Amino acid sequence: MGQPLGAGPYERGVPQPLLSDQAKAHFMEQMQREALWLAEFAQEMGVDILDPVNLEVTEDYTWDVPPEHSLKGLVPEFRERFSGELAVQMATHMHFLSSPPPEYSYSEFDYLTPVFDYGHNDYSIDSPSKLKALIHEYFDFAEKLGERDDIKVMPIWVASLLLKDLKAANQIIGMFGNYENARVWLLDTILKEASKRDVAGVEVYMPWYHSRLVGPHGPYADQFSVWQSKRPLDTIAKHFFNPWNEEGRETLRVLQHAALMTNSIASHDQEFAEWGEDRVAEALKAYRSGDYVLANSIASEILKRGLEVENPLSIRIDGDASEWQSLDPVYFNPSRILPWSSLSPWFNPETDIENLKCVYAANDSDILYIMLEFYELPQPVNGLHISIDTSGEWTHQEGQEYNIILCYPGGEICTSKYEGNKFDTHGKCFGDVRVAYGNVIEVKVPLEYIGHPERANLLVWYPGMAEWGGMEVNIVKWYKNTR
Repeated sequence: MGQPLGAGPYERGVPQPLLSDQAKAHFMEQMQREALWLAEFAQEMGVDILDPVNLEVTEDYTWDVPPEHSLKGLVPEFRERFSGELAVQMATHMHFLSSPPPEYSYSEFDYLTPVFDYGHNDYSIDSPSKLKALIHEYFDFAEKLGERDDIKVMPIWVASLLLKDLKAANQIIGMFGNYENARVWLLDTILKEASKRDVAGVEVYMPWYHSRLVGPHGPYADQFSVWQSKRPLDTIAKHFFNPWNEEGRETLRVLQHAALMTNSIASHDQEFAEWGEDRVAEALKAYRSGDYVLANSIASEILKRGLEVENPLSIRIDGDASEWQSLDPVYFNPSRILPWSSLSPWFNPETDIENLKCVYAANDSDILYIMLEFYELPQPVNGLHISIDTSGEWTHQEGQEYNIILCYPGGEICTSKYEGNKFDTHGKCFGDVRVAYGNVIEVKVPLEYIGHPERANLLVWYPGMAEWGGMEVNIVKWYKNTR
């Protein structure tokens, strides 16, 4: 027996009146039409994996509707409209531990996506070891269903928490200190277990970290919500990315700065040009042989000479990209589709916003230069933001997060303010930044504005629109023996 479909808005503790069979049938007919339309839309968009029906297709999660109005028989029609792979979700908590697996066969789908949220009061968890054992049993359960129905398994909502009881919520959050610590531990533990299991992949829940107030599901979310940092995303990344050669990457960045400076000074100082070119060649040879210490030492020696020169990189804030050609971008966006947006209806992303392609960053001893390259020529619009974090993890600490707002023809820099459940990009505006529009957008940021950090993280965004980036920028030190 499924749960009844109520009429009217939901009020906690107030029973809902039941809809008539006619009303339920009408509702399900609407769902059928929307699901089929979604399959057609996914085909047009080139989607690889589609879940067109969520939980409503299975025997264990219906609203007591007549069989002729269920979504169970739509798979052949989905296949006609959509050439990718089909996924179906399962309400894991309705069968896990206390109930037998669902009788419904998932074999007509390509992926089964069991929900991996944790309702503490359902499972009597009072220690991390019990939670770890529960994760192990979750994977056992999911693998058995995959084997039974010959379907690929991809757990979803990984590291979300469903806390419906205040005592239980205090207990589980108390194990870790706060909600984010709990999520980081869960993510790491679940992904380690997933790497040992026969699963096709995992879907993690909300790793966004810029101006994102997040909390557990349930009535007590507000009591445990936190401004999420980059720690959850970094935890995920370490399981899926091949490790960077960090020393090699930083050395290459210093070497590119040294080469750019040598080229810029060569036009008016022939003696330095000859010396610098020889030293760059020597550093490059050391870099290619893997001797990063020697390469870094030589490059730093070249940069030290640049302290005697005004604007040693010769980057002019004029909207022209020619000075940047010898540098690698710190961010590349391969998609020509604009990010998700909830912009105001009078602001048309198709005509008012250009899609970001690359971000470049370079610095001398005093200035951080940022260059934004777009797929089309950028328009001199107002409201584009560049957020800068100097904590390394977007911890949202006061004095470590800044926001540059481009207001044609210039821009201003402000501190970002997190207070209670409110986020303000205009915490305190304290300086102007120079901006130039041309075939690119160039921005000049005095390093003293952001506390002369060792590294910075950048995001580019419009209010109401998903961010571009999350790019790390190592600030090159213009003196010897810095690394």
